[in-house]
Amino acid sequence: MTELSARVRSVVSSMFGIATSQITDATGSETLEAWDSMHQIHLIVALEAEFGISFDPERALELTCVRKIEDALRELVG
Repeated sequence: MTELSARVRSVVSSMFGIATSQITDATGSETLEAWDSMHQIHLIVALEAEFGISFDPERALELTCVRKIEDALRELVG
């Protein structure tokens, strides 16, 4: 697991109260009942703070699972 992946999973873990060991690339709005629109907003804000970046609003709406979040972050932070 890369440092980026570990940081993303740590934020997701904190946001949803689940162990990082339970988080996979597919973890997202389809697999977590608690991942609703409000949690989506809070998660994006937490990720922006963690990585010191800002997501385009349209792009933020697409970040509905760990894999998509990590892909977007790799584009932004390299």
